[in-house]
Amino acid sequence: GGFAALCLLGLVGYFAGPTILSIFQPAQRLAIRGRPTCVGISADGKQLLTGRSRGSAEVWDTASQRRSREIVLPDNTPVSGIAASPDSQSVYLAVGPNLQRHTGRDVQLLPPHPQTISQFITTQDGKKAASFSNDGTVYIIALESGEVEASLLLNAAGLTVFNLSNDGALLAWGTGKGEVSVFEVASSQVI
Repeated sequence: GGFAALCLLGLVGYFAGPTILSIFQPAQRLAIRGRPTCVGISADGKQLLTGRSRGSAEVWDTASQRRSREIVLPDNTPVSGIAASPDSQSVYLAVGPNLQRHTGRDVQLLPPHPQTISQFITTQDGKKAASFSNDGTVYIIALESGEVEASLLLNAAGLTVFNLSNDGALLAWGTGKGEVSVFEVASSQVI
């Protein structure tokens, strides 16, 4: 009955050809360095970025579904966040307590965090980021300059999710207690 129909549907999907989701599956011709720990999409939608648990990151061309770039970190530290610059020429990685800008020619370290970065998100335009460190601090960062625009100490154990508004002016977060709060970056106030 239902199970047979589900299996048939799966076979049809299998034989219909690859989809963009197929790039997450380990391909036989690639050396996959650990499981995906984070993903990102460039502002123009042309690149998919993946960070991995064994110190590497990949940039995929969404049209051709081919990997266009691989970044291998020397110490195998897991990548906890990844984003593309607005022009898609640089890749930002959150690795340990550091934010790194990989240009393809060199690596630039942005000012380090006091603790390991556990979560990292960017605005849709890729100009600003919010990072959450293990000590419970959220930093709002201008990615081009690396300048910390604001910081907010939250309860590390209580934070479950956080997000930035499109322009980076507001930070919202939720806790395990069911609370949701909003922080205004310009005034450094919870509103």
